[in-house]
Parts: sequence; C-alpha cells; structure tokens
Amino acid sequence: MAINSLTEEDSALSFGLSRLPQGATVAVIDDDPEEVFATTMVLEDAGFRVTDFELRREPIDALLERVARSSVALVCDHRLNGRENIPFSGAEIVHRANLRHNLPAVLSSTYVSRDQGTSIRKWRDGIPCLLGKDEQTPESLRSALAITIAELEGRVTRSRVAFPAVIEIVEVQHLGEFPSVVAIVPAWKPSTSVEIPIDIIKRDIEIEMGELSGKWLEAEVNCHAEKERDLFFKNFSLAPDLPSDWMSA
Repeated sequence: MAINSLTEEDSALSFGLSRLPQGATVAVIDDDPEEVFATTMVLEDAGFRVTDFELRREPIDALLERVARSSVALVCDHRLNGRENIPFSGAEIVHRANLRHNLPAVLSSTYVSRDQGTSIRKWRDGIPCLLGKDEQTPESLRSALAITIAELEGRVTRSRVAFPAVIEIVEVQHLGEFPSVVAIVPAWKPSTSVEIPIDIIKRDIEIEMGELSGKWLEAEVNCHAEKERDLFFKNFSLAPDLPSDWMSA
C-alpha cells in the first residue's frame, strides 16, 4: 500500500473512532445462534453493547428501521436463508443500511472466498468493510465500523474511490445460482482475472448474456483496491471497439 494511502486510511480510522463511543449499541444479524454468540462476544470485548435482531420475512427497510431504533451500527452475516427462508442476503442488507439509511454496517461471512465475486460483489459498492468470520477480533470489528462511519461522512479512502475504467469480458459463466463473467481490468491488474455478476452489468446495459463474451465495457471501478475481494463495479456502459493490440502500442 502506498504511503499516502496509509496516511489517508489512518486519518479515516481516527475520524471514525472519534464518532464511535465506547458502550454504543451494535446490532448483530445472523441466522446461526452460535455465530450470533461468537460475534457478540467479540463486540463486547471491543466495548460495545450488543442486541440480537430476529430475522423475519419482511422488507429490508422495515428490518433496518427496527435496527435503527435501538442501535447505532450493524454487523451482519451474509448467508441468511438457513432458517426462515429469508429472500435477501446480508450483503444487500448492509448495502442498503449504508447507502439508504446512513446506518453504519459491516458485512461478515464464513464464505468470503466463495461469494466475493458474485452475491457479495453485486452489492459491494455499498459495503466499505468486509470481514471473514475468522478475521473477527475486537480490533478488526471496531476498525471496520470506524472506517464505515468515516466513509458515510464523506471521508472515503483511496482504495474505495471509483474511477472510469475499461473492462474486457473474457468468459461468460452461465451455470450456478449467480451467472457471472470472468473479466480483466487493465487499470487494476492486467494479468489477473476477476469475477463480476451479470446482474450488475444488466442493471445498466440491455444485452443478452451470450453476447457479453469478448466485449469491452466501461464502468466505475475502485482500481486502487489491493485485494480482488474489495473490488466493486458500477455504472456500466458499452465501450467503443478497441484495436486488439492497444495495450502493446
């Protein structure tokens, strides 16, 4: 990470921590009681009070309104359909909490490596911090909440700023619950492929899945992200045709 990124992240962290008082109430949403208990213990060790919210088949906004009445922030699991057949994911809850309700929310998941390119990336632009369950410590959760608060108040770190970028679609993956494309983002790492859910492309472009292979698209991408799991994409459009040797010219 560049020195200016460290300085910027430290500044955002300090800013967020100053607005995250000890003893504040944080909600935990998870469909596994054992995971609720584990996350609660870590948050309490970090100095927070914790409330566990019951999952119901209700609109996300109704759920978040219940959370906001008693809590200043939220830590949410990703896969929530194990018990009540919940029709949305934790990533969608966190995205909406941050961008629509201004309720600082962190996503935590056991399945980051499996879901990062599909069901999580679909909502990743509204998820400042993503943690694996094995990464949960008092320090990591407190820092993740602080960075999220800072971003919601306009202190966006360089790794989270989206820039216009071209994207080469290498392959279309039709199978599975979340059809996706394998793509190259030259402005990020030109030799590393990334997975992008087709849903977020089709939000902006009317195109058939089978027509995507070999296409060049434009989108806003946080190209300074260090890890592939932290990349997000938004505002897609078709790019003009590029010569095949443009990168070697």
